[in-house]
Amino acid sequence: MGYLHLEGVACWLMGECLAPDNLAAAEPYVETAMSILGRIGSRNELARAMVTRAALRQAAGDLTKGRKLLEQADAMFRELGTLDEPARVKAALAALDRGSPIGLLASGT
Repeated sequence: MGYLHLEGVACWLMGECLAPDNLAAAEPYVETAMSILGRIGSRNELARAMVTRAALRQAAGDLTKGRKLLEQADAMFRELGTLDEPARVKAALAALDRGSPIGLLASGT
């Protein structure tokens, strides 16, 4: 799992880095990250990638998919007992409801 975990996290971070400037380029990285992280069972990082993908889907106008991803990520974080992320997901859901951009996790916004 070591290399695959690193590859999955690297793909997520590439997506996070590209997202502010190039949504189309970011999405394949995040999709790859989700695939890898899901396959190896790295659920905490998978949920983080799902939040990023939710932000990308929101930016593309797909609010339904964005909300579904956020809800799935929230469930994973809560099941795992992740401390900080549920509050960030709650803030992302509130932003989605207001029509404000969802912040990206890697940047802390």
